Amino acid sequence: MLEIASIPQDPTFKTMHNIVYIDEKWFYISKKSIWYYILPDEKESYHTCKNNNYITKVMFSTAQAHPRIGVQGNEIFYGKMGIFPFVIKEPTKIELQVHYKQNLSL
Repeated sequence: MLEIASIPQDPTFKTMHNIVYIDEKWFYISKKSIWYYILPDEKESYHTCKNNNYITKVMFSTAQAHPRIGVQGNEIFYGKMGIFPFVIKEPTKIELQVHYKQNLSL
């Protein structure tokens, strides 16, 4: 990543201001053990999972670049482009006692 014109005398690195960095990160939707503080009149939340090894993971992708600074020192572009989840929301039917309930699952 050296400037071609500067190689024989004084090698310098390219500024790399025109490069976008893309990274991915995995997160678990829920933890293996969760502690709740509930009031006496609240219902306890119910989470089901086949096994602790079957907790669903979600992947996020991030895009960022170097910030752009103007001639007068003001920031033109702050470098963050966004974070994007890779999930598909589809309707599922959950059977609760006798009736069906429509939900969106990941």
